[in-house]
Amino acid sequence: MEFRTDLVYSIPQYGETGHGLLTLGEPRIIQLENSQKIELLPYLLQTHCTRGTSKNDPRIRMSNNVAIPQLAQAYADHYNNAGLGEHWTTEEVEAMLHWQLGQSLGRYFFVKWAKDLESNKEFPIGFFCAYTKPYQSGQMIWDGELFVLPEYRKFGIGTELTQALFTVAKSSGVDFFESLTYEDKNGYPMKFWQKLGVDRDDLIHIYGETEKILSNIEENKNHRVL
Repeated sequence: MEFRTDLVYSIPQYGETGHGLLTLGEPRIIQLENSQKIELLPYLLQTHCTRGTSKNDPRIRMSNNVAIPQLAQAYADHYNNAGLGEHWTTEEVEAMLHWQLGQSLGRYFFVKWAKDLESNKEFPIGFFCAYTKPYQSGQMIWDGELFVLPEYRKFGIGTELTQALFTVAKSSGVDFFESLTYEDKNGYPMKFWQKLGVDRDDLIHIYGETEKILSNIEENKNHRVL
């Protein structure tokens, strides 16, 4: 996967300031189980430049703000039924993803888009978002959310999203990755990450409700006094 600069262009915004897009990867065609043919589209990465083109350029389709509402329902359905004790609404998923899409430095958000070759309609089929934080002498990717719509799994899209995000992060000086995951009855998604070469250790995932923790702190104080 290489950066292609031959398709750089810019979207005029805020006067003379423009946002250009670099194409990462190549398109390819897949066939779903229902025989529907889908074109997987390359990634468009925002950069800064001053050349202008029409704001009606079809490549503006890649707006992540358009993708988020379309992905939120599938994400909520998946995790509400994954046996993890999580309870998401689509609005809650959208809020989380919009935060990840924030403009502050160190946040990454990649959406994979596809096109139905019969209707020519484009739509998002997965995403990988994460952010970076200082780690030892460098930076590390942390708290990643990787999600691909169920019908588009087994096509290597999760691996492709990971490669795209890690490629950009590495170019920014990121040299380490750490996150949380889980295993379903078939061992996924842990098997996916192990295939990519991640290690696992004996650290324990802890969680809790703030109100309950604060209540326990007060209760423990009272017991110490008594």
